[in-house]
Amino acid sequence: MGNCSRCHTGDIRPSIDKFSAMFEGKQFPYNGFGNGIDWMSALRQGLIKPRPFLKVKSQDMAFEKLIVLNMALSNTLPSPIFPHKSHIAWLDCSNCHPDIFNIEQRTTHFSMIRMARGEFCATCHLGVAFPMQDCVRCHPAQKQ
Repeated sequence: MGNCSRCHTGDIRPSIDKFSAMFEGKQFPYNGFGNGIDWMSALRQGLIKPRPFLKVKSQDMAFEKLIVLNMALSNTLPSPIFPHKSHIAWLDCSNCHPDIFNIEQRTTHFSMIRMARGEFCATCHLGVAFPMQDCVRCHPAQKQ
């Protein structure tokens, strides 16, 4: 619940009724991880229309850069990628910058250990977005 208020500024109490109501009359695309919904496909199909900003809308910015995070990883795990394009479809820059990701720092301070603690990407990807167990989404060069 610590980061919920970053996006939800009203009643953020969890409720199966609220979640179920969102699905009424809609068939959502399937994903084998998390809650079973492929949220990016649902967004592209127009099934959902999330509000991209927190409390104050900032300037529109079409930053679509794909970033390769050159982290100190094991020999078997390829570098992760960060697709700005899919994130700005949902979010405003202020959702992540500068609190979760300080762009003045290098990416070498990221680690899966810190992610497991709920830092960086895991701020959302441990509880809201697709879970981190879906390794290939962030590490596309990873062999399945």
